[in-house]
Order: sequence, then structure tokens, then C-alpha cells
Amino acid sequence: LDFTTPASTIQRIIHRGNRRSAKIYAELRGSGHLEPMDITGQRRWRPYITAFLTAYLKEDLSAPHLFWTAGNGLSADRRMSQLVKDSKMQLSLSSSELQLGEGCTEEVSATVENRLGKPAKIVLGHRAAGGVALEYGGAVEVAAGGQHSFTMALRAEGGGPAEVDVIAIGESFGPTTASAKLAVNP
Repeated sequence: LDFTTPASTIQRIIHRGNRRSAKIYAELRGSGHLEPMDITGQRRWRPYITAFLTAYLKEDLSAPHLFWTAGNGLSADRRMSQLVKDSKMQLSLSSSELQLGEGCTEEVSATVENRLGKPAKIVLGHRAAGGVALEYGGAVEVAAGGQHSFTMALRAEGGGPAEVDVIAIGESFGPTTASAKLAVNP
């Protein structure tokens, strides 16, 4: 338990009081105030802190999946006693699964909805496991409450299945991310 900064205080001030910006609240079961410290803490937050700094200071698209994507990182970590995510963006794909032969190409639409409360520059990124290549357009300005559809061209490279995390990153009140999964089968 953290008596210095109780979880209820953080939730009230940041998550209930600030409804305009994207946020993640993760509560690590059994942790205290000094958990992230090198000397006294167990450093169980280290992979998430490193991913956050890598994503938003280095603008590295390989890192956001650890805290935003469902089924990865924070979402899959059973040590979390509570996890609340509100990215203020919604990402949906026209298909969640494709049958795609080696060397073949198919297009998938990725629609991003901006719920940030102000215009945001949004760009797509991806993280792929398996033999698939993706091509998509650059950053687009999306109005508050608006949406934009990106066209992604997927090309199968190799005969096996592939899994793709498609990531939309928006800049407004700090970076925010939404994600969706796409399975590609031969």
C-alpha cells in the first residue's frame, strides 16, 4: 500500500478530474511508494517506464504496444490489480483476418476516430510478427470528434501466418495511441 500517494487520490485527481487527455492508470498489486526506486524498490515497473519513455521521448513505434495494446504488456500482466485505459482515440480495421498467399497484396482500411477534444495530427504505425509488409500514408490532421480512414496495403512475404498490431498515434495534450490486431494466414 502507498500511504504517501494513495491510489484513490491519483484516480480522483488525474482520471476523474481531467477528462480531456489520454491516460492509463495501472495499479501493481503489493507495491508501495518506492516501488520504482533502484535501491529500495523491486523495479517491477521498469519495462513499462522504459517503453513509455522510448515511445514518447524517442518517438519509437516499437514501444507503445506494451501499454496500449489489448492482450500485451500491462493488459496481460497478472500482477496488476487494476488497469484503466482511455486513449481518447478509437482504431478499427475493415478486417481482423486476411487469407493472403505468398507475394500477394491486399488492402485493408484503418479508421481512426479522434476523441481528444481538439484537432490532432494522427499517423499509423505497426508491429508485425511473421512475413508481412505494410504500406500506408503519412500523418493526417483529424478534427476533434472527427475520423479519418487510412488505406493499408499488406503484402505476404513468406509462407507462414503473421500477426500485425496496427497502431494509431495522435499528438494532442501529449501523445496517445490506439491499436487493433490483424491476423494474416496463407
